[in-house]
Amino acid sequence: RDITMAKKYKKTNKYIMIPLVLYFTLPVIAAIIQLFVQGLSLANVVMGGVAILLYVFVIYDANLQLKEKEKTEADLRLAKEIQQNEIPNVFPAFPGRTEFDLYAKMTAAKDVGGDFYDYFFIDDNHLAIVIADVSGKSISGSLNMIKAKVLLRNIALNNIDPANILYSLNNSFIDNNKVDMFVTMWLGIIEVDTGKITFANAGHVDAIYL
Repeated sequence: RDITMAKKYKKTNKYIMIPLVLYFTLPVIAAIIQLFVQGLSLANVVMGGVAILLYVFVIYDANLQLKEKEKTEADLRLAKEIQQNEIPNVFPAFPGRTEFDLYAKMTAAKDVGGDFYDYFFIDDNHLAIVIADVSGKSISGSLNMIKAKVLLRNIALNNIDPANILYSLNNSFIDNNKVDMFVTMWLGIIEVDTGKITFANAGHVDAIYL
C-alpha cells in the first residue's frame, strides 16, 4: 500500500516539479544578473512569470487527476453492468417446475465484487447451485467470473459429481491463467425427486442449507 501511494505521489507531482524548481532558482539567477547589469529589474518579472507557470501546471495536473478518476469510475460502472447481466435474476427461475422454489440475490459491498452465484439443470432431475468468489475487481474480475461460469456449465454437462466437476474446472481454469487469478467455489447438486443434495467445496466458506 505504501509503495502504491509513493508511486502515485511521484506521478502526481512530476508536472509541477519543473515550475517549482524554476520558482526557487530563477529569482536567484535574476538577482545575480542585476548585480552586473545596472538599471535592469528582473526579479519581479521572473517571480510573476514563474508563479503563473506554476499555477498553469497545477491546474493541468488537477485535470489529469480528474480524467483518471472519471476513467476509473467508468470502468467500475461497466464491470458492474457486466456482472449483473451474467447473474441470473429473473424469478421464478423455472416457471415450469413446481417441485421447488428458488430465489437468489447478491448485493456487492462495493461497486464491483468478485462474488457470484448461478443455478442450472444438469439434466431433468439434477439442479446445480453455485456460490463463488473470483479474485480481482473491476473489468478483470468480471471477465474471470464469466470465464468460470462458462467453463463450469460446460464441464457439468451430464456430470452429477460435484467433486469431479470442480476438479475438472480447476484444471481448465489454470490452463490459461497467466495472471494468477483464482476462484473459490461451493457447488451443490440437488436430486429433485428425492431432495438429496451432494456438494463439494473448493476453498469457499461453508454453505448452510435447510
